[in-house]
Amino acid sequence: MIVWVVALGVAFGQDAAPAVSSDGLAPAVFSERGVVTSDSNTQRLGAATVHVGWAHAPFVLKDEHDKAAVIRDDGVVSVSGGVGFGPLRLGATFAGYLATSDRFQGVRTAPGDLGVDLQFVPFSASFKRPGFGLLVYASAPLGGHRLGLGWGAAAWEARALMDGVAGPVWIAAEAGVRDTPAVQVGDLALDTSFVWRQATGVRFTRHGGMTLEWQGAVALLHAIRPETTPAEAILSGWIDADQGLSVRLGASAGLTPAWTVPSVRAFAEIHGEFARRAPSPK
Repeated sequence: MIVWVVALGVAFGQDAAPAVSSDGLAPAVFSERGVVTSDSNTQRLGAATVHVGWAHAPFVLKDEHDKAAVIRDDGVVSVSGGVGFGPLRLGATFAGYLATSDRFQGVRTAPGDLGVDLQFVPFSASFKRPGFGLLVYASAPLGGHRLGLGWGAAAWEARALMDGVAGPVWIAAEAGVRDTPAVQVGDLALDTSFVWRQATGVRFTRHGGMTLEWQGAVALLHAIRPETTPAEAILSGWIDADQGLSVRLGASAGLTPAWTVPSVRAFAEIHGEFARRAPSPK
């Protein structure tokens, strides 16, 4: 085996991996058109998403001679849901993984981190003004960190959201800070980062449209290295169904060789929006 695999075996034990949440895609709980980018719609009573995906090479370590996949391929099923109380929104996400690796034979299963969203959205986007919100996300490990599919301790993000609509076009951007447990492998380090997401969605017909999203992170406390500077482009399309349900299909490509970005990803989602009931006429 190459130097990285030997180093991993010595430093982390035969079956352990660096405690990194390597899949890198966290579906937005509250978003009608985005996969990872939230929107400012406060009219919904709740939302839920079932996400099924596959990612290739989300966690690869390299030295000057060779490379080893801590996670070669992973399949994920995640379920997220949330409720809205006017400008306040509360959501949760859980994921389960199947993974292959250069470190072990066959396929192994692992739970992802349990995530909780708390959002304050005082302004909802309309044709007259942009929407704005403050988003806080926290996660707790459930065991996936032993395979490189979760953080080894609690992690959190705080982001600001701004979005707007113009006819059939929706544009949104998020930016903030992510704080994760420190991970050091050789001379590479990962902990506190600046994070960003941007989305542009266009409704082409009454029943569907497409969205292009970008997400990434930049280290704040360490030297900027390609391995710890993830960037990803995500293209998805959605078709509306009855009863507030929609079906999404999408794919993404990693733009940097970072630990938490796969070289390619494909996914499908079923998303539900639950609107508030209009008051009964008196």
